[in-house]
Amino acid sequence: MRSAPPRIPSKVASQAFRSSLVRSVTAAFLASVAFVVTPACNSVLGIPEVERRADAGGAPLGPESGAPACGAGQKACGGVCVSAADSSPGCVESACGACALPHATSSCVDGACVVQMCDEGYADCNATRVDGCEADLRADPNNCAKCGESCGSLGCVQGVCACTSDESCKFGGVCNRGRCDCGADRCAQGVVCDFEGYCSE
Repeated sequence: MRSAPPRIPSKVASQAFRSSLVRSVTAAFLASVAFVVTPACNSVLGIPEVERRADAGGAPLGPESGAPACGAGQKACGGVCVSAADSSPGCVESACGACALPHATSSCVDGACVVQMCDEGYADCNATRVDGCEADLRADPNNCAKCGESCGSLGCVQGVCACTSDESCKFGGVCNRGRCDCGADRCAQGVVCDFEGYCSE
């Protein structure tokens, strides 16, 4: 008659089961986590230094910053390399804000955003780079039609010095369709009345 197999104490069986379970869970975890191919392995394996996931079939992941390494004269903007001389992503090497000055076509020169050309009807009269082409030559009474052309008390209307009210004609003048009437005198465009009540020209 065959003897029955020895019984394993329940405590020993429980420990064996737990050990087996821990080994299974650990193996499954190690098979799914990401690992990094180190530089030391590259020379042996001949693969680039990129992070790879074992559970994704070894598909490469980009750097944590997402910024590519760009060559000379380039910088990384939006995850791609762009020309550092291009005004669209800006002129500063460490930033990607657009070089866009008011009323102007802008460009990068020696790392600075400058006016290349003013929009029609505008001019850069104060030579200050940050405000672009600030003068509206059609409406600016201090730069009417061109930089430095002052209309005095008159306004600038479509690039022409013209009265906009009787007060702008001075000394009792009357504004008549953009020109001043000083008594019986009809003044030329842009001319106001003098203190005697005549056209000042």
